[in-house]
Amino acid sequence: MLRIHHKFVLFVLFMLVALSLSACQPVTREPQVQSAPASAPEVFVEGAPVRLAVGLAIGPDDNLYVSTQWIRHVLVLNPETGEIIKRYGPEEGIDIPADLAFGPDGSLYAGLYPGFDGDAILRLAPDGTVTGMPLPPIIWPVMTTEDGRLFAGLLIENDIIVELDPDLQTPPRSLVSNGVFIHLREGPDGMIYAIKWFDGEIVRFDPDAPETVETVATGLTLPFNLAFDSQGQLYIIMGVDDATDAVARLDLTTGEPEILATVHSLLYGLAIDSKDRIFVSSVDDGAIFEVLKDGNIRMVSPGGMTLPSDVEVIERPDGESLFLADWGAWQEYDTATGELRSSRHGTWWPGTLTNPDTIAPFGDNLLLASSENQQIQIWDPVQQQEVLLIDQPGVDNAIGFAGAIVATSFESKNVVSIDPAAPEQQTVLAADLAYPLGLAADAGNLYVGDFLAGQILQVVADSVTLDSPKLIAEGLQGPEGMALTGDGRLLVVESGANRLSIVDLASGQVSTRIPELGILNDVPRSRPQHYFFNGVDVSPSGM
Repeated sequence: MLRIHHKFVLFVLFMLVALSLSACQPVTREPQVQSAPASAPEVFVEGAPVRLAVGLAIGPDDNLYVSTQWIRHVLVLNPETGEIIKRYGPEEGIDIPADLAFGPDGSLYAGLYPGFDGDAILRLAPDGTVTGMPLPPIIWPVMTTEDGRLFAGLLIENDIIVELDPDLQTPPRSLVSNGVFIHLREGPDGMIYAIKWFDGEIVRFDPDAPETVETVATGLTLPFNLAFDSQGQLYIIMGVDDATDAVARLDLTTGEPEILATVHSLLYGLAIDSKDRIFVSSVDDGAIFEVLKDGNIRMVSPGGMTLPSDVEVIERPDGESLFLADWGAWQEYDTATGELRSSRHGTWWPGTLTNPDTIAPFGDNLLLASSENQQIQIWDPVQQQEVLLIDQPGVDNAIGFAGAIVATSFESKNVVSIDPAAPEQQTVLAADLAYPLGLAADAGNLYVGDFLAGQILQVVADSVTLDSPKLIAEGLQGPEGMALTGDGRLLVVESGANRLSIVDLASGQVSTRIPELGILNDVPRSRPQHYFFNGVDVSPSGM
């Protein structure tokens, strides 16, 4: 039995499957299933020990506390070895945690963005009691002061900094607005220092006189996080270019940054311990590392896959490459050795990589679909640059077919064909489906999986679009990733049943290829009903 609740892996069984967290509310009918012989899966690539490392804080025990947002845990790490000492998750009342902060009494505060019931802030008291307070969206930064005051920032539509009751009993008090304040810290002068993300500024204000806001630094490149050491020195995370972030020391007198270390990662968390050691987390690969005084890096917990969702195997002149969509990044692996050949992560820069749910070839380029950003992107993996970006509401999957882009949408319930030369020209291939999601095609045939209806439908046959989709199979539970095997069968990830199935395209018979994949099925309110995509592909060599 293969379970991956705490370890994401890609495994090999004459096909390759990428698994993330997925699926809610699929149909509950059981298909007529016959077991198919299956050889034992092999682990191809293991995921990072810490996945989707978003928030980072130093606990009263001087251990590292890391929030993993969509992975739904706060992890406690030994800062010397990277060993995971403890996990706080849904069973302890912690769920979808983002930014973290500790109060002087040892209480852990976590912003819940977005939670199952909406945005909120949670408090995990030293005795293990969890309390919470609902907040308007979108909560992100959370901070405490030495004397126990609690502050948070609400982004986008609310765009304010609020003070909260540390016991989460009384309503919040608004302080400062209009800044997209992405992170907050108390300075040695008792002022609150706030990053105005897109303005490239750091400001400060007295929480008891918030009407006066002073600018500390301007002209910074996408500053994202900040922290003070015991000597009052301010450190920040900032952008360098569209593939590189940096940890820098900021001169509070001149407002000038001095870069200490650069990393080809999307850096998120920043925390400084009682020994003035600087720790940073990378969200795109889950790495946790210490920035040493000489600017070198000491790895605490290594990076790797964080939220793998889709795979595509593409032939090379000297072999095959597996391309993996991994939330904020893609990676290319050699299918023979598992060696990482290339990768690219998204940043906050214009024209950078979107957050891909699905990945497919499109000529010599990659075709990416992002349900989070509601975008379709064509990306040149050699030049590492965007070729085309299409805003596509509700998109959840996209593949190339007959020279066009075919995309599904959980919002419109349609399957459309998009001309890449004129993206505004879109032809509906199938309309009014319950929840179109999976896609698979060969030279003249196109198939779609309906996640909620539990059906596999043929939309195009012998290069002709059918007047109405042809039912191929039904009774599946949450069909997602699909891949043609080349012998008249279709591989389907049934996320609602935690299995990989095979559909005979002629008879519609469904049989199980791999049981119990270990897919999780809880979905917060802000995600599509399938949560994160689970893909499958068959390599040209049959592996």
